[in-house]
Amino acid sequence: MNLPLAVASFLFFTGLVAVISWWRTRRMDNNDAATYFLADRRLPWIQVAGALLLTNLSTEQLIGLNGAASIHGAVVMAWEIIPVFALIAMAWYFLPRYWSGNITTIPEFLEQRFDRPTRRLLGAILLAALTFNFLPFVLYSGGVAMSSIFRLPEHLGISAPQSYAIMAWAIGIMGGIYVVFGGMKAVALSDTLYGVGLLVGAMLVPVLAGLAASTLFAVIAF
Repeated sequence: MNLPLAVASFLFFTGLVAVISWWRTRRMDNNDAATYFLADRRLPWIQVAGALLLTNLSTEQLIGLNGAASIHGAVVMAWEIIPVFALIAMAWYFLPRYWSGNITTIPEFLEQRFDRPTRRLLGAILLAALTFNFLPFVLYSGGVAMSSIFRLPEHLGISAPQSYAIMAWAIGIMGGIYVVFGGMKAVALSDTLYGVGLLVGAMLVPVLAGLAASTLFAVIAF
């Protein structure tokens, strides 16, 4: 692998997405909850779809499910197929009701339905679940992937666990910057742009594989 080219292309596209997201959201006032959490309710459908897709698609799919599929086979598809029905129910049934009730978060909905202690309890449960159950695995697997792609232990002269920690911190800080300073609009826009790149890359896989196979067959035949 050409490491300088890989690093340069990664930095270029990551920086390009960041610049585009900042430029499109630079005039938004995120002091209002509806603007911060719901992008002022003006997201086009393509960005809503991009945010849903890329929020659900993370390192537990790109690494964890791929590894499980190599061991257990196609049965792991159930992990991604079943949530489709939940997303459809959310889009067709629940989301219009949240929208009409001017609700920005699920804890806020529970406060309207029950009381403020219920909202605080669910908020605490969600924060604890994300902090201790979800984010550590996502950041760790992302750190493992990025460290392996750029061969950090080899080039920086550090141990593998140290390289995982460096990349996990880098991923967490970059994601936090998007969320804290850009709000939902920046997150949805960046997710959509990354989704387009992911789709193009996925479509290129069979094309490049076919070209490589045809070249191999031509060499063998010759």
